Amino acid sequence: MAIDISAGLTGLRTAQKAMITIGHNIANANTEGYSKQTPVLTTELPAEGDFGTLGQGVKLARIERSVADFLNVRLYEKNSDFSKLDLKSSRLTDLEGVYNEPSDFGIKNSISDFFDSVHELAKNPENNAVRIQMLERSKAMANRFNLVSSDINSMLSNARTDIKNTITETNILLKRVADLNEKIATLKTSELTAHDLEDERDRTLTDLSKLIDITVVDSGDKASKVVSFSGKEIVFGGGFDLLGTKTLATGDIEVIFSSNSVTANAGGGEVKGLLDFQTSANNAKSRTDTLANQIIQEFNKVHSEGVGLDGGFTTITSKNAVSDADAGLGALNVLPFNITDGSFFVTVRATSTNEVVKTKIDINPLADSLNDIKDRISAITNMSASVVTAGTDNFLKIDAQGGFTFNFSSELDPNPGGIGGIITVDGQYTGSKNDVYSISVSSAGTIGTTAGLKLRVTDSGNTFTREFDIGDTYTGGNTIDIGDGLKVTLKPVVVGGAEKFNVDVLNDPDETNLLASLGLNTFFAGTKSSDMAVVSDVLDNGRLIAAASSNSVGDNDNANRMLALKTAAVVGNRTFSDHLTETITLVGLELEENDRALNGERAVLDSLASLKEQTVGVSIDEELSTLIQFEQMFNASARYITTVNRTVDRLLEI
Repeated sequence: MAIDISAGLTGLRTAQKAMITIGHNIANANTEGYSKQTPVLTTELPAEGDFGTLGQGVKLARIERSVADFLNVRLYEKNSDFSKLDLKSSRLTDLEGVYNEPSDFGIKNSISDFFDSVHELAKNPENNAVRIQMLERSKAMANRFNLVSSDINSMLSNARTDIKNTITETNILLKRVADLNEKIATLKTSELTAHDLEDERDRTLTDLSKLIDITVVDSGDKASKVVSFSGKEIVFGGGFDLLGTKTLATGDIEVIFSSNSVTANAGGGEVKGLLDFQTSANNAKSRTDTLANQIIQEFNKVHSEGVGLDGGFTTITSKNAVSDADAGLGALNVLPFNITDGSFFVTVRATSTNEVVKTKIDINPLADSLNDIKDRISAITNMSASVVTAGTDNFLKIDAQGGFTFNFSSELDPNPGGIGGIITVDGQYTGSKNDVYSISVSSAGTIGTTAGLKLRVTDSGNTFTREFDIGDTYTGGNTIDIGDGLKVTLKPVVVGGAEKFNVDVLNDPDETNLLASLGLNTFFAGTKSSDMAVVSDVLDNGRLIAAASSNSVGDNDNANRMLALKTAAVVGNRTFSDHLTETITLVGLELEENDRALNGERAVLDSLASLKEQTVGVSIDEELSTLIQFEQMFNASARYITTVNRTVDRLLEI
């Protein structure tokens, strides 16, 4: 009879344990990462009796945990891919918004407004209100560049901080996985189940896969998980290798293995997303800096060769300094723009007679120092130069003697002499290179009277000779267009035939970029988007805006040269506007491509998550159905015991 009761009791106990397991499943039906547990029953070993063996009931053999390791591997991979793309999408959206295009408040519109004000200056070069407007538009453009730079720098700073924080979070998860490995291995060594701990480890690995791309395999004892990253095991049993970060000279953050400081190459996860964004933001910042640099450099090159309303300078000091006044300027690498081999011209004007003297100064940037430039300028009649030292900085100061002014323009000498009959040379040279034109007469005779008398114009390379009739078909005092924007006027006088003179014609009066590099007569300060500004002297005195190429009233030649920069292909064979459009487009295309990939990864990840839920997740309906089965088993076992007891009682009464 004891065996009869024992069989029933095993049914009660086993059904109770099974229902507890089912209750555990139901309670965790909505717990993220929970894997369904299933009670597995088996018969108790039979007992031997007088009539052979008799069954002793049922027992709970084990509780099985539903597993889908093959799905976990795929989920870890897709979690990494999705997290990388999702984070990049958010950051790139913010980066695209920094440029605020298209709008009335973006860089593109500010550049357009700036050149519109230069256009107005070209139309009204001496109008003070126009000059004030140009200064305001210039400040607005510079401020817009400053703001974009500040915003991108802020994004970069946040990304770099987030990389460090994410690596810290990653290390916490690595330690947790290693700790769970140890606990699970200990339980399994004692032949105890560790299902809930295994679920926690899977959840931790899932969280880890969102931060970095990992490879997970079972250890030899099947109790631990071995985690690898960037080709290196970082969790092995209860051991782990932490990650770290390294700050490069550029400020960028690099991920390393703490144990050996070797660079770890992330391929996915939020860390990879942040590293990719760091690169994207750096590229956008570099392109924006290039645009600002080219606007500053190209505008300053033209502006430095112009003349303000006062017709020239009596004194000027460079805005940019060198640390060694005796070293070759090109070797110092401290000036904002490169100085090249070539020449620049200094024009000195006598204020009383308007007489102009142009002096050519040759430059070899590797050999010529600031003191060399000073000496060559000081050698010009009525000019002096000095090096002004402030701490370790050396500036070039240029002065004209009393009664003289100077500039660095392409202005022609209006009275070059040489032929008594030429009274003026006028116009603005439009040729493509600096040159020296020789002007002579073909023979002796009287200008305006002698038939066949010619005026000859020849360039320095003798690539052309132009002839113009100044004989009996010419009226003295009339203007002759000799080409390339130049005009001469002759008096009707007798010439001997040997008269000849040379005229310096300048397309670029500073082909070395020395003036822009040193900051002489420049408009913009700075070298990049973060420090772009209008030179304070110009901001305080709009008369210094160099709209002219001479001191002639109404001269707008240099303003037109500055305006021409709007459509010039000076930034990698692109205009300023085109370069900016390309910069914004590149960010937009990267975002578009990223979002396309993100949507694809989202669909795959959702599919895998759904498949895993079907495989290892808890179905309430199924659990309730199973619960009813075990409830019936429990009730039947209890009724069986009651029946056995009643039978025993009756037997005892006999």
